[in-house]
Amino acid sequence: MSTSYEILNAMETVQFIGGTEYRLNFTVYQEDGVTPIDLTGGAAEYRLSPLGQPTVFTLKLDGAASISTNTWYVDFAEADTEDLSGVYIGQPVMEDASGAQFIPAQGRVVILPLNPAS
Repeated sequence: MSTSYEILNAMETVQFIGGTEYRLNFTVYQEDGVTPIDLTGGAAEYRLSPLGQPTVFTLKLDGAASISTNTWYVDFAEADTEDLSGVYIGQPVMEDASGAQFIPAQGRVVILPLNPAS
């Protein structure tokens, strides 16, 4: 079975407070929705863009492999979002072992402003 890179799925809206740690987990499957995509030897990145500006990257974070070959995650550190607030589009970008890149999904990311300590 070949991997289709043309399908783009909508992710659920993610919401968190800027300046806090946050982890997003991704599990990816072939077009059939059952067969895992083997990410061994590949790479992953997460791109955050202002809503309506998909080619302007506010933040790019490298993904890290998880225990399973078709699962990866990205961690937002406090410093990554401490100066951000608003609505963004998040896109996980994956690259397989052959170098082909694909974006399997995208979704809204709402970053709430961090209230300074009193």
